[in-house]
Amino acid sequence: MREKVLEILKNSEKALDTIEITNTLGFKEVNEITSLLDVLNSLEEEGLIYKTRKGKLSVNKRGYGFVSVEGYLDDFFIDEANLNGALNNDIVVIEELNDTGKKTEARIVKVLRKGNDLVVGEFQYRNNKPYFKLDDNKLKIDVIIEALETQAIKEENDIENLNMSANIVDTNLLGASSIVADWQIGDNLYADLYLDNTLEIGRIDTTKEAGAMYDFTRETIPWETYRGQIVGVTIESGVTNIGDYAFFGMDDLNNIIIPEGVINLGNHAFFGCDILERVDLPDTLESIGEYCFDNCSKLKNIQLPNALKSIGKYAFHLTDITDITIPEGISVIEEQTFYNCDKLSNIIFPSTLISIGEEAFLNCKSIENIEI
Repeated sequence: MREKVLEILKNSEKALDTIEITNTLGFKEVNEITSLLDVLNSLEEEGLIYKTRKGKLSVNKRGYGFVSVEGYLDDFFIDEANLNGALNNDIVVIEELNDTGKKTEARIVKVLRKGNDLVVGEFQYRNNKPYFKLDDNKLKIDVIIEALETQAIKEENDIENLNMSANIVDTNLLGASSIVADWQIGDNLYADLYLDNTLEIGRIDTTKEAGAMYDFTRETIPWETYRGQIVGVTIESGVTNIGDYAFFGMDDLNNIIIPEGVINLGNHAFFGCDILERVDLPDTLESIGEYCFDNCSKLKNIQLPNALKSIGKYAFHLTDITDITIPEGISVIEEQTFYNCDKLSNIIFPSTLISIGEEAFLNCKSIENIEI
């Protein structure tokens, strides 16, 4: 029977279930079916056959995925190495690899139906080379466009960037993704740097809390090689701490949104972000570290949230802030906090203020109004 079963499976163009094998063999008696099940189990243990299941693939932006299979409560985990060319939303056949008790891992055997026939994104030129940035960052592919076609697009439209769509031809031949570099920057936090010089920060395990970013030093900034090129930062909701030196010296950074849930901004976190003009702070923020916005020479607009409890020394040194309201609850303004803010003209102090540190407002030559 073993040889007959193997021959049937080998000659079949698709995976067969137990009923289909039983019908092909013409088995009807209980003892025949029981013997067949024993043979199938034995062949599986020997690695000669394997069980497959069909389901829909969902790919995480970090590259790994999960397949939901009808009739199973838990999804099957698919490591990036086991995607086998499948993309987000594809209907796939999977083979179970192991069950650790925490998650059942599988690999994709075959794509039955593509979930994406077209991809949409922005056509760009970088250093005279064509690049297609996908809108959907869960599609871990590179879109290849022939050189002659890109030249025609550029000449016809006479523009550098163009929103367009492209056909997915063969995902197995395409490269990895538009991520230039990535780092782990917290117990459950990653950072991805994309070709368009934007940095994305989010959770590694989406089922767990994001938590705090690690603190860095001037020597251990993870994206040190790229920091002068980064223009934008996106931080996923749920991050609680922006680490020391996190965005130090990003002199091209012009856009950042700090989400609700962030409690602390670390020391030197935005030091020297020369062209950053505005930062919207979350209502949950309680602490601004030392030198946090020091030398952000274009920073004009910032509103301190009511939850704020402490501001470190030199936090707003050499900024272009014009108006500042210190919220109730702040009792101390540290030394040189607003030193050399020569555009600062209006200050409102809280009733809770007890002391102002040495040179906290030194060289603030434009002050016209102070309210206490």
